[in-house]
Amino acid sequence: MRDRYIKGANMPPRISLSAPFVWWLILERFDAPLWMFGTVYTLMALLYALLIFRLFNAEAVDVLKDR
Repeated sequence: MRDRYIKGANMPPRISLSAPFVWWLILERFDAPLWMFGTVYTLMALLYALLIFRLFNAEAVDVLKDR
């Protein structure tokens, strides 16, 4: 049995492709140390990897299919 998740049309938008750029601007603005850049981008890479894994290994369920 495959894992199931709520279809994207029934939820608010997730992480966009502009998120890394926005985080770079925020970190630059507050003059963050390099280790913080590494931490933020490592967590972002893990999140993107998990989202891609879920995309190919789970089934989308439409919650509002009756409407």
